Amino acid sequence: MRANRLVLAGVIAGLLLTFVVRGATAQPPTPVPPGDIRYNMTVEGAIAGGISFDWWRFEGSAGDEIRIRMAAADGLAPLIGLLDGAASLIAQSAAGEVDGAVQLGFTLPRSGNYTIVATRVGINEGTTTGSYSLTLQLTSSAAAAPALNLQPLVFDCQGVEATTVFTLRYIELADEPGPNLITVYGLDGFQPVIRALIEGVDPLCSTDGEEALGDVVTLPGAEPLTITNDDFGAAARFEIDLGGLTGFVTYMIGSADGAPGRYLAVIDGFTVEPRADLDALTIWHGPRPAANTDLLVYMVGTGANSRLDPFLRFYQAEGGCDDAGGRGCESIPSIAGVGVTLADGRQLVGDRFDAGLRIPSGDLDYREFELGSFSGNTSGQYALMIVGELLPPPPTTAPPE
Repeated sequence: MRANRLVLAGVIAGLLLTFVVRGATAQPPTPVPPGDIRYNMTVEGAIAGGISFDWWRFEGSAGDEIRIRMAAADGLAPLIGLLDGAASLIAQSAAGEVDGAVQLGFTLPRSGNYTIVATRVGINEGTTTGSYSLTLQLTSSAAAAPALNLQPLVFDCQGVEATTVFTLRYIELADEPGPNLITVYGLDGFQPVIRALIEGVDPLCSTDGEEALGDVVTLPGAEPLTITNDDFGAAARFEIDLGGLTGFVTYMIGSADGAPGRYLAVIDGFTVEPRADLDALTIWHGPRPAANTDLLVYMVGTGANSRLDPFLRFYQAEGGCDDAGGRGCESIPSIAGVGVTLADGRQLVGDRFDAGLRIPSGDLDYREFELGSFSGNTSGQYALMIVGELLPPPPTTAPPE
């Protein structure tokens, strides 16, 4: 990595010298292709035909936490650099593999203009060529930081008051095909409610489990439960097509009127492809359940032809979880046998090779997750499964007379 940093810094210095000699200011040249990028936006480009790097400009504010991701294809080995307003190199990603993906997380030190350098390993000395997609995400803002850590105790859904059990926000999904199917199943009286917040779209809401009729759901330690007309209030579902969406997608999950019980949330429609892809999301445990219960988050391989070996870790953390309940991940209960068989026969059921992590009780902060394949060696489809419980509220004590 150090060698590539020196090469990239040398390339920048050479470009700046060229501009100084020509009498221009020390600013990045016009992007090739010319381009600006904004937060929560994806652009595409190519490193080919004698072009060894592209420039993408954006404006940020002091304290903005950003994530840049470059996914390569057609033979390119990707590398990212970040320049400040004076065109000084202030951050750089690791060197990527051919047709792989790299990412760079950084907190902007001051407000102003910044430039992303999308290039290849070796830069001018490199030999790989190909296409790429580049995504710039705002993962946290200093101005919005207080709100980011707060969740409402309750939220409204079509006149129903729901107690929040968790909130999930997609930070980045790498080329997710098809629809996103989210279903929440309740047990022991839990009454699922789903609220979706999508930038540029009116809020969506569901308490309806009619489309889940016939599903057979199994929670840890419980007998399989078939959703019938008598209890379809124990499920809520809707489907969102993620294609073409920009910005954040946020799901709020709750229980109507604070009804206690256990639940299983299943979100299907994700893919790790190519093998080096990483998805990123943020999860908050709801204020009331976080007081006395853990939240378990699982990444479960799905699809008849999927060869994915799921791997899950907290953002920028050492290690992670490959097989829940297995070596190195013993503290996380196995997800084997837990999941759902949909009414159409499709199975979304965990096995001993699926990954999981725990948000412990008492943790009210948001947690960022990275989802990919173990060692970056496999690819395929997967689903998220989130297992939690909402306990009854503590009894109220009448004030002394």
